Amino acid sequence: PISVGEFSFELIEKKVIDNGDGSETEQKTSTGMAEAEIVVECDSEATCIWVEKSLPAVRNQVTNSLIDVDRSELIDREGKRRIRKVIQDRLNGWIPDGQIVNVYFSRLTVE
Repeated sequence: PISVGEFSFELIEKKVIDNGDGSETEQKTSTGMAEAEIVVECDSEATCIWVEKSLPAVRNQVTNSLIDVDRSELIDREGKRRIRKVIQDRLNGWIPDGQIVNVYFSRLTVE
């Protein structure tokens, strides 16, 4: 496993607002911050080497995965699993060869 670093990100709450005309609008409100250290598990040593060499770009992909995380997702076990899966899928769609087989929160703090 490789630590891809620590991340601080804004948490939001999503609400669907009825506009009264049959349409709806999604409203996002900031509800605090979270900090996480994220570790990835690779399918091979070659993939791990590639991830280490590409760490700034890998961190960018992880950061983009953490945009608009709903606060309730980090409180819920299933929500945390979904977030880890989003990160894994995003990285796997971007890595040229090999795969990330697991993503872990080695530390997670929700404020």
